[in-house]
Amino acid sequence: MTSSRRAPLLRRLLAAVVATAVVAPAQGAMAGAAEPTPPPAPASVTADALPTWQINGVVWSQAIVGNTVYATGSFTKARPPGVPAGGPGEVTANNILAFDLATGNRVASFDHSLNAQGLVVAASPDGSRIYVGGDFTNVDGVARGHVAAFNTSDQSLVTSWAPNIGGQVRALAATRDTVYVGGNFPSANGEVRTSLAAFATTSSSIKPWAPTATGTNGYVWTMTLSPSQSSVIVGGSFTTLSGSAAYGMGAIDAASAAILPWAANERIRTAGLNGAITSLKTDGSQVYGSGYAFGSGATFEGTFAADPNGGAITWVNDCLGDTYDVFPLGQAVYSVAHAHDCSAIDEFPDTSPRSRWQKAMASPTHPTGMTTRKDAYGWDYRGLPYAGLVHWYPDLEFGKYTADRQAAWSVTGSGDYVVLGGEFPTVNNVAQQGLVRFAMPSVAPKASKPIYTTAMNPVATSTEAGRVRVRWGTVWDRDDKTITYEVYRDGGPSIGSISSDSVFWRLPSLAFIDTGVVPGATHTYKVRAKDKDGNVQWSLSSAAVTVSSSSTGAYTQAVRGDSALHHWRLGDGGPAFLDTASFADGSSTGVSFGANGAIADDTAVSSSGGSSAKLWSTALEAHPSAVTVEAWVRTTSGSGGRIVGFGDSSTGTSAAATNDMVLYLNNAGRVSFGLNNGSWRAVTSARSYSDGQWHHLAATADGSGVSLFVDGQRVGRDQTPVTMSSFYGYWRLLADQTNGLPNKPSSAGLSGVVDDVAIYPTALGQAQVQQHYVTSGRSASWPASPSDSYGAAVTAAP
Repeated sequence: MTSSRRAPLLRRLLAAVVATAVVAPAQGAMAGAAEPTPPPAPASVTADALPTWQINGVVWSQAIVGNTVYATGSFTKARPPGVPAGGPGEVTANNILAFDLATGNRVASFDHSLNAQGLVVAASPDGSRIYVGGDFTNVDGVARGHVAAFNTSDQSLVTSWAPNIGGQVRALAATRDTVYVGGNFPSANGEVRTSLAAFATTSSSIKPWAPTATGTNGYVWTMTLSPSQSSVIVGGSFTTLSGSAAYGMGAIDAASAAILPWAANERIRTAGLNGAITSLKTDGSQVYGSGYAFGSGATFEGTFAADPNGGAITWVNDCLGDTYDVFPLGQAVYSVAHAHDCSAIDEFPDTSPRSRWQKAMASPTHPTGMTTRKDAYGWDYRGLPYAGLVHWYPDLEFGKYTADRQAAWSVTGSGDYVVLGGEFPTVNNVAQQGLVRFAMPSVAPKASKPIYTTAMNPVATSTEAGRVRVRWGTVWDRDDKTITYEVYRDGGPSIGSISSDSVFWRLPSLAFIDTGVVPGATHTYKVRAKDKDGNVQWSLSSAAVTVSSSSTGAYTQAVRGDSALHHWRLGDGGPAFLDTASFADGSSTGVSFGANGAIADDTAVSSSGGSSAKLWSTALEAHPSAVTVEAWVRTTSGSGGRIVGFGDSSTGTSAAATNDMVLYLNNAGRVSFGLNNGSWRAVTSARSYSDGQWHHLAATADGSGVSLFVDGQRVGRDQTPVTMSSFYGYWRLLADQTNGLPNKPSSAGLSGVVDDVAIYPTALGQAQVQQHYVTSGRSASWPASPSDSYGAAVTAAP
């Protein structure tokens, strides 16, 4: 609906031409944020664009019989792949074309001409015919009233079948003895018919089947037969069928024309002047559909699946951005659209300003999750399952042939192939106009490789003797979610590798810790990304780095020994700061570096509090399934404030719903640790710690509950099991969202000094927390543990 890509869709068009799992950096180890393990994805075609004959206009519809693809639309020429318009081999092809599914070559024996655009093509059940409908009134100079049939055996025009439809034909479906026709017309064969009619296949005679599709701007866009062929399921912009409410889609008895129940139109509402159901297809077990919306009265864009008997919804993919066609093949449903926001189904979000549209996608045929939130427009599909997306993201450029300037309008397939048709001029940045094929891996070249960006170029740093950290941003691949990264030093052989998942909207950072290198030596590093088929993408070399000679402090060794995911020592010069454990470097504003630290070998960061004092990690990562948050703090503040937390915004203010794991002080100086999974819970200390002294804070959360420690002693505990949130975000130090925090502090960020913040992907035990306190150079200040095994276990439990 909301795309500046076009004016109201097809209103003109038919009349004319969208648990962090980290390897802790040990000796020569990788560190990175990996996505939670997804359910098994169905097999899909690759993103390789296969050579296919091209057209000079737009393809609206396609059908496949055997190994031949029949395409119709608005075009006048066809040419071989790789040939520019007007180039060698170009032939006349007026609005209809056939090509070979396996080779992409034109089928020259199918040489016909429509005098106006074709809008739909469909095959007979036995494949002996194809039926074509549209705006044309003659075929090869022979009169035809907006419909025609061709024999597939010799590619000839069927002379015995010539119904006369009194207006535009947009939808066709055929049984052995009946052809059902839908569109925008008032009559057929001279009899009153309102957008729906039926004809015998053996002659041009009209059948008594005469339901009506009506409403403001209401007519039929698409139809399919139920698997039993007992009903015709129709979609479009109509709001009633034969006087019965049927908002955008409905089912009609194939024999009697009685209107049948169709539950999907009660929840999926898009029809009238500003919307329509654009496509309906079936795989014999479900009906799949798509729709568009562009104003009031229309509240659906995306795809869905429904039971063909009664229309009960199986799943809805609430992806914003008009969707034009769907086609199921195997266990995947392919769609063409200009999708820009699928965040309601936990897939890619919108960009701001909007700069990306996905024009071709695939989904599983079955549900994979549940919709739990409204979309950006407030459309509400909560409580309905969604199918999600398959990792298949070819890149089609928007065309300029129609006033709506879209990419693909049609999708079909058979066997090992999926075919897209439309007005796109390029596919995957290579010239290919109007038609393109994709194939299953067994017959595809599998040559689509990871896509290079400058973020892939590694940055090497060394702050400790014999240790170099190599950090880079991940890349993505159009048809592979998992990429393997190999690290190379000085042009030699690989010194390590790690596999990580990435998608175009979520590119986590990775790091490699190269240990045992000689202090004082100088090295450069490169990274190679490789997909499952062996296609590779190289980074540029890092700048030369000289290996440090500085020793590693005992406290840092203790933190790493407990497998810290992140460790921000905060002894940097600012405004940038390093994650000495792994990949999450950051930047800052409103703070001062160089303050006296809690640990003797380093400095700290000081803050005057408020909303402008903040530090943020630039590394997007998944919310952990268990956590320990650790920090050293010195303050005398009476207004409290955040110390560290996790939110969905890197530099701005995180949303209230995606703000979690917050360690903070309230106005009374009491330490709190808050968790947010739809509602807040917090553990808080009994006493204040705003006394101007350094204090070691640690908070843990996992399935056993929440514990809060100060200076090695447990000061709070909640043994109710924790169910963690699930979202991607950034670690934030000091100021960020405070709304919803129990005993909300007055200040967004704490006024004071903060040092050595660390994050662990597990809940540390009390003995580990106490060891960190002692390793800082301080003496134990807690009572000795009980000598009996039971008492010791209880005391040490997190």
